[in-house]
Amino acid sequence: MKPKALVIEPTKLYGQLLTEILSDLGIEVFIAVDGKSALSLITKQNFDFACISLYLPDDSGINLCEKIRQISSMKHIPIVMLTSEQDKETLNQGLGAGITEILQKSNAHLLCTGITRFVKHIFDNEALSGNVLYIDDNQTSADIITNLLSDMGLKVTHKRSAENAFYLLKTDSSNVDLVLTDLVLEGCMTGIALLSQIRDLPDERKRTPVLIMTNNQDPARKIELLKLGANDYVSKPIMPEELRARVKTLITNKQLIDQVQAHEQEIRIMAETDQLTQLFNRHRLAEMAPIFISQAIRQKHPLSTVVIDIDFFKAINDTHGHGMGDLVLASVGKVIKENCRDEDFAARFGGEEFVLILPYCNQTDAFTKAETLRKKIEQLQPQGLTVTASFGVSTLSSDDDDQSFDQLFSIADKAVYASKENGRNQVSLGQPTAH
Repeated sequence: MKPKALVIEPTKLYGQLLTEILSDLGIEVFIAVDGKSALSLITKQNFDFACISLYLPDDSGINLCEKIRQISSMKHIPIVMLTSEQDKETLNQGLGAGITEILQKSNAHLLCTGITRFVKHIFDNEALSGNVLYIDDNQTSADIITNLLSDMGLKVTHKRSAENAFYLLKTDSSNVDLVLTDLVLEGCMTGIALLSQIRDLPDERKRTPVLIMTNNQDPARKIELLKLGANDYVSKPIMPEELRARVKTLITNKQLIDQVQAHEQEIRIMAETDQLTQLFNRHRLAEMAPIFISQAIRQKHPLSTVVIDIDFFKAINDTHGHGMGDLVLASVGKVIKENCRDEDFAARFGGEEFVLILPYCNQTDAFTKAETLRKKIEQLQPQGLTVTASFGVSTLSSDDDDQSFDQLFSIADKAVYASKENGRNQVSLGQPTAH
């Protein structure tokens, strides 16, 4: 069903202009040329929006707005006043009478733009989606509000107690876009206690928007709610339109922040990842290697480094083309990634060379891991091509607190050259270190 607009405009020119603008926006328009005919239309028809000229033949737009606001069906609809006046006192009187917005008639282009922008915002029917965790121990109001939120396109999970709601929030993997809670609830926890526990969560869930429903009309108590971390509050008895507006604003803002953070994460991943192999790049290796070394020295746990160099890679490129070379690199990177523990760090160092940092891994275990990878790479056969790699292993010395990653890498790199000199496709240990 189309929204309905009441346009109260005495001049034919502006009446036609407003009718065209609103009709193009999908709104059914009813025209009144004076206050009397406007009030008569209101008795016969409900409207979703009104547009009033400041000057009318039988009344002023300000006086008419005051009368319209006394009618229950018109109390909460948006009303725009059109005027060429710029007198501040007149404009303040209009706002005080219940005018929602004031637009200037003197510039037809600006008037068209202003009306279009305002109406699109008011009648924004873009589908809203999201998950609402709703806590209320009054089943009657819970049914009403659940239906209201569901009609907005939201998925609602209703709980009667804050204890159950908080348990769900902590354990459920689904993303909650809004917590809507009453203050007084079934069980020992109040809505305030729930709010405090949400804000104390150690991860992103602590910023979940919280909308409090309250019977208290004292402004000081409402300010306390905001200071305690509530994003907003809505007073009881709940007005459906107010609740819709507040819920939509909070969820929309939260989802926009989620999108920005996801985009930032994508950029961060791109900045630290080698796009061909999906391993970390050399820049990320330079950032993380000193951290791994520092932690190993401080916590006195073993740490090893493995350097991997694909054999005859230049010949692969020269003979089979760079497309095959890229396939070989991607295939080797996949094998490395699939055989890493969560705590391991794998990077493409450059060209055909890869680096592994293996925390909690002594020389013997590192050698075993390298040998496993060597065999898996040999078994790859991308497009029937035999691929092998040479490995070098080095281990952090347990009695040298000043050892750096550069030193550790150098030892493993020299071991790679030993593997190459001894026939390739093998694992060599760097100079022995205490461990």
